[in-house]
This record gives sequence, C-alpha cells and structure tokens, in this order.
Amino acid sequence: GTRFPSGVGYMRIRIYAMHKSAISDQDVFKVPERIATDIFVSRRVASLIVGNELAGVKLVPVVTS
Repeated sequence: GTRFPSGVGYMRIRIYAMHKSAISDQDVFKVPERIATDIFVSRRVASLIVGNELAGVKLVPVVTS
C-alpha cells in the first residue's frame, strides 16, 4: 500500500474513477500521487502496442461509461 499524506496508516486503491475532462486528450497517464501504480493508455496507444507486438506489456481493459 501507500502511506497516507499524514504518514499514519496505509491506503489501498481498489477502483479508479477518472474525470473524462481531465484525461480526454491524454494518450498515456498515471495517478501522480502514487509512485508505484498502473499506467493508463488510450485505445490508440493500446492498438499500437498490440499491432507492433511489443513484449513486456500487460493490457487490461478498463470499464468506461
């Protein structure tokens, strides 16, 4: 887990909720408050990864509404 900003205790993120307006023009991003976290990519970048058969990448679909 990651320490809370207060330094007391740990937090664990189970589900991310993103504001579309904050990420709509980003092809690659991560949550800045987390040092070790998932990296999110757009469908365009995911298609490039798959199309070029890049190794060492695990793509997991994200539910969108």
